[in-house]
Amino acid sequence: GLKGNVIIFPQRPSKVLETLPPSIEDVLTPICVLFVGSSPPTIDWLRKHAKPLIVRREKVRSALVWLCEHNVLYSDVLIDHDCLDSMSEEDILPVHIETVPEDDARAQDALTSRYD
Repeated sequence: GLKGNVIIFPQRPSKVLETLPPSIEDVLTPICVLFVGSSPPTIDWLRKHAKPLIVRREKVRSALVWLCEHNVLYSDVLIDHDCLDSMSEEDILPVHIETVPEDDARAQDALTSRYD
């Protein structure tokens, strides 16, 4: 089996981007997924259990349209429909995934550490 935690580091953007969504490369740069377990997760396992890694293009589009229409801070933001159209309908983000065996000394640190 696999165990895991989600760690989100605080972000302090200086300003909202002028165009959303950002490119996949910009989104993926700060992301690494670490699994502790006997073997790496399969794509099927990720689709079933790692829902935060799944991007649904039309959900992103709908959320951005709503945000631009209902939040004054986003009223001047342009939606990059070409970027959205280049995404799969529903797929897992191509993030860097590492697997640490449970008996590895790093596994306990990964499971119990926290961000302060």
